[in-house]
Amino acid sequence: MASRGPDPKIDQQDLENKIKQHNRPFVTANEVADSLDVARQTAHKHLQRLHEQGELNKRKVGGSAVIWWFDY
Repeated sequence: MASRGPDPKIDQQDLENKIKQHNRPFVTANEVADSLDVARQTAHKHLQRLHEQGELNKRKVGGSAVIWWFDY
């Protein structure tokens, strides 16, 4: 079964800017969801897409906590 993919209402450039403008060098899906006013699952799908494209790093840091960051 094919995945629908990320919700298209989030512009990829806007997402990247929100991540880069964050006050720490990494973000969580919850933080991205809050800043873009979307569901956490929607933010996670977009972050995962960037990761799969090789543009964004991710690391599991606890139970289900994941952080995401760009290499600069």
